[in-house]
Amino acid sequence: MSLLAEITKLGLRKHGRNDSKLAIVRNIFNKSINRAALVATRAKKLSGAVTIWEGASLLNGEPIKIVMSGFDKDSQNSKTGPLVQLYILPADVNPRENYINGGQSVCGDCVYNGDGGCYVNWARLTPTWKSSKKKHIELDVAEWLCEGLRIRVGAAGDPAAVPTWIWQKLLSGAESWTGYTHHWKSCDPTLKGLFMASCDTAEDRDMAQRLGWNVFYVHEGEEDQAIACPGGTAKAKPGVPPTTCFSCMLCHGVPSERSKPFVVTEKVHGATNTVYKAKLARSK
Repeated sequence: MSLLAEITKLGLRKHGRNDSKLAIVRNIFNKSINRAALVATRAKKLSGAVTIWEGASLLNGEPIKIVMSGFDKDSQNSKTGPLVQLYILPADVNPRENYINGGQSVCGDCVYNGDGGCYVNWARLTPTWKSSKKKHIELDVAEWLCEGLRIRVGAAGDPAAVPTWIWQKLLSGAESWTGYTHHWKSCDPTLKGLFMASCDTAEDRDMAQRLGWNVFYVHEGEEDQAIACPGGTAKAKPGVPPTTCFSCMLCHGVPSERSKPFVVTEKVHGATNTVYKAKLARSK
């Protein structure tokens, strides 16, 4: 019997997006259901970072994989909050080495690739990458684990490297998700219904919006009339919890043809060295 069949036989039910409970309560409940399912099916060892898909990158044909974490316990990322994390990583090459050397399997020709000020701390992903090599689950099981949860697609890597149908399947039962692609000019245009176009110039921002994408625009401090990222620019107020990606969930694709594309902006930020490298990469 397959793992999904064993889980289905348990008859466990999760809270859906239409449930009246608060999102954070649904998150806690649904992840406890995931933990219970893994324990009941003797698959508790799959907790942590697991590989849920492997295949050829659509960016350069090299082997890549999707790694999932945070599906049974919360991420410790204070900015994103307790989202399920989906990483697009090289299958056979250490992700830090791949990034430093400008490998294009998961990032393509992104301007920040090759130690160019990427927001991802690729060095910290080595344990996640190594751990996931020993743990695999079927895509159907991953889809069930994502059901009723809020997802972060692209905690590392670009979702355009992965076939669109994979994302459609994984996210079909999710409550909501966030995600961005730097390859909006060349990727499957269907992705505009799932993810935002990640833009680094005003010209690209305007072009992406004309093409029907929601846009995340990283700028260097100029005035802009778009939506400022609530988690990135809003100042914390005494007694008020900070805005996280989990509580915001604004960074998604265009849900329908009737929807008007919008722009979310954020200033280049991070450690001093990261900002320096990012601005240098943007100027080339």
